[in-house]
Amino acid sequence: MEKRVDQTPLDGGAQDAPGQSDLHLAHSIRIDGTGLVGNKLVGVWRLQRYWTQYDHEPALFPLGEDAHGYIMYTADGYMSGTMQRAKVEPFRSADRLGASKDEKAYAFESYVTYCGRYRVEGDTAYHRIELSLLPNWIGDEQVRRIEWHDDERVRLVGEWSFDGRRRVAVVEWERAR
Repeated sequence: MEKRVDQTPLDGGAQDAPGQSDLHLAHSIRIDGTGLVGNKLVGVWRLQRYWTQYDHEPALFPLGEDAHGYIMYTADGYMSGTMQRAKVEPFRSADRLGASKDEKAYAFESYVTYCGRYRVEGDTAYHRIELSLLPNWIGDEQVRRIEWHDDERVRLVGEWSFDGRRRVAVVEWERAR
């Protein structure tokens, strides 16, 4: 059974990026305690688009509109996700320990990565963070609403509140081949 996603920006659904629509919620996942039986997320996914939005403000592209990345889900409940700017400046030194503070700060701002265990319940994925570039996420559970276009394209939507402001992050993936 498929259910149409409300496409209104931040008022109950993620805003569609230009040229994107017709995404649906997943209702085909059976629950067996792990939430992994019949899990269509299992596999490797290539980043298509990532943006974020605060309240009713315009969308922001923290890693640029051409960011690269992968997210991987295993059948036994592990996941790993990574995204980075398309164009990153190499350090002046091949030794990462010899990089300047500015180089390290730029690298940090250009990259997002975390991994751990996950489970799926209905149209929601729960990522239990074990390792992360963002230390505040370690031990946290990140919740992502799953919106399917088809078996080859999926959108994961996270929502947070910071200082009374609502933030939505939208990440669109295509199955890697």
